[in-house]
Amino acid sequence: WNQIGDLSGGPKDECYWKFTGDGTGPWMMTRWNSDLSNTHDMRLVYSFVWDDDTVPQAKVIVSSNGFVGCSETGWGTCRIVRHYPYDNWNAVDVRDSQFRTDIVDISDFDDKTNVQVRFQVDSKSGTPKFNVYDVVLAGWKD
Repeated sequence: WNQIGDLSGGPKDECYWKFTGDGTGPWMMTRWNSDLSNTHDMRLVYSFVWDDDTVPQAKVIVSSNGFVGCSETGWGTCRIVRHYPYDNWNAVDVRDSQFRTDIVDISDFDDKTNVQVRFQVDSKSGTPKFNVYDVVLAGWKD
């Protein structure tokens, strides 16, 4: 993953993280720890551009336990919150190569400490395209 600095041309082109596919996978980009003590209704908000022809398998994971035992049902410990491509369990129309924003309910991590977000690419082909913009944890303080 490479951090691309501030570019001219508007919000879509502002600073972002670009998946490069260098080396061998899985390729992971992990956000620093966040303390969500005394919070409620937390959401993970991020924007992205993804091309399923070059990055056929990727996922977004939220963890409060150091990414141990991650699954789609790891509520409050380590949960895979998004798969690309989308599986039937969260079927959404993904128009590949289009800029989009995703808002994910992560309220099962309310009141947790050491919460991290990870973007993980499991496979790639050719010149990969998966850019991640503006990763934010949003919610309310108690």
